[in-house]
Amino acid sequence: MKSLFYMSTMLIICNWNSLFSQNSTGTACPDSLYNQFDFWIGDWVVKNAKGDTLGFNIIERLEDGCGLHEHWTSAKGFKGTSISFYNVNTQQWHQSWIDGRGGSILMDGNLENGAMVMWTERVDGETGYSQNKTSWTPLDDGRVKHVWEKTSDGGKTWLPVFEGYYSPRR
Repeated sequence: MKSLFYMSTMLIICNWNSLFSQNSTGTACPDSLYNQFDFWIGDWVVKNAKGDTLGFNIIERLEDGCGLHEHWTSAKGFKGTSISFYNVNTQQWHQSWIDGRGGSILMDGNLENGAMVMWTERVDGETGYSQNKTSWTPLDDGRVKHVWEKTSDGGKTWLPVFEGYYSPRR
């Protein structure tokens, strides 16, 4: 009886894992939607518009191409990491960021005119309204432009927080 129970349990677990790890084609995340952000994959040096080094970023595929894992290190040694993935339930990209100072950002968005654009939810807190918008744009020369902006007036004006140009590290 124990053997029958054990075999039944294992069969259920194997089928459950199969259901969530593969689709009908037998591969994980085969849809081109999962590849929309692949232009960000690489080992990068990040500089500002003047050419000063801001930091280094390694972006890798995660979980058989179902997501991206970011490893950021600023020129001053500040570190952070993010996980980005296409969420089939919301039909949006999602990014969760956490850094070595306890900061975190949760963003959602999509590919817009060739750029990945993500937003934080609007926050109406003690300090008032705020919202973040971040975009990554592939450039013709192989670099990626990353712009992070913030608004506190409902999107009438956006203030720059970060602008960096990712170039392959050589």
